[in-house]
Amino acid sequence: MFYSFEPSKKKKILYFVFYVLYIIQMPFAMLFMIQHYKPLIRFLFRLKDTDFVFTPTGNIIFGLFGFFIWIPISGFILYLVFSLVFNMKSTFEYYDEKYKENYPHRGGRYNISFGTLKRDKIACVIIEIAAVILFLFSIFYNIRVTDQGIFHKKFFSFRTEKIEWNDINKLEFDLEIRNTKKETDLIPHFYIYYSDNKLDIWNGFGMGNPSPEEIINFTNSVRLNNQNVTVNTNFNLDGKTMKMLRKYENGEQDIQTVYNYLRNY
Repeated sequence: MFYSFEPSKKKKILYFVFYVLYIIQMPFAMLFMIQHYKPLIRFLFRLKDTDFVFTPTGNIIFGLFGFFIWIPISGFILYLVFSLVFNMKSTFEYYDEKYKENYPHRGGRYNISFGTLKRDKIACVIIEIAAVILFLFSIFYNIRVTDQGIFHKKFFSFRTEKIEWNDINKLEFDLEIRNTKKETDLIPHFYIYYSDNKLDIWNGFGMGNPSPEEIINFTNSVRLNNQNVTVNTNFNLDGKTMKMLRKYENGEQDIQTVYNYLRNY
């Protein structure tokens, strides 16, 4: 194909910068969404400072599918910025035409295609629609604790379950030992037992996990609303366990703080 326009060396460098920025910002955008999931939930549900939000996996789902949504949005934003600031519109059109011309000749081990550019675009649209749906579901996939009780929703469920304070009979702190081929993982759990069910508000270390202060304040809140609730720790915090916890950031300190408090409850 004959190109009536070929960008200058400066525009080619700017186009390279555009793609570098486009790729670099992606993981930071996902981390940003994961970190700001709780504040967003607090804002959307008008929660007070004394209310609690626990996100065993909701923040991860929110960040993951928000990442898929952000891919085309961030590309469009950067496209507008570079087009307006650096007059890059014709440069983008040039590379877009080259991409369309070379598309049928792509190859490689990790090349995934449905046969034509049109089919691949349709597949991308379907993926984006699915990501939007899962992203919206994740906004409600959390555990909210207010003066009225505990509210939570199962994924893909339109019904929010409310746990009354009087329905709670036990709180249990547990440390699961999970052996894999490469290493041994320790996974903290904090279960709420109510009626014939249980709910976990602390499912492993990582971004979005509750702080020791949140677990302690939550325990006090439950006991304040229901004096009959029992509090158990379902493991012994020995020297070997403490040593294994050191591989997690603040893992040893966080577990010991909650453990010591609950043991003396």
